[in-house]
Amino acid sequence: MYEESIKFGLNLKVARVRQKLTQKQLADKMTAAGIKCTIDAISKIERGERIVNRKFMRTAAEILNCSIQELTVDIAKVQTPAALRNTADLMEQVYEGK
Repeated sequence: MYEESIKFGLNLKVARVRQKLTQKQLADKMTAAGIKCTIDAISKIERGERIVNRKFMRTAAEILNCSIQELTVDIAKVQTPAALRNTADLMEQVYEGK
């Protein structure tokens, strides 16, 4: 299950950054959609330290304008997890103007 959490977390971060949302903005949107969520929860999910249910996945996909499949795809087949995380981190810094 840990491997699945890492896949989902990395994909969630990439999708969030593509939508130019901060962790707080995503947490707020998830809460508004009926999934109580905090910045800390989003951070743990993105690091693969927290498991989410299908309802969370479905709601996140709707908010991030992507499919559940995009959030659960095996990123190792596309890019190494470390490279993907670095790319997402850099994208986030650019969007935040750092």
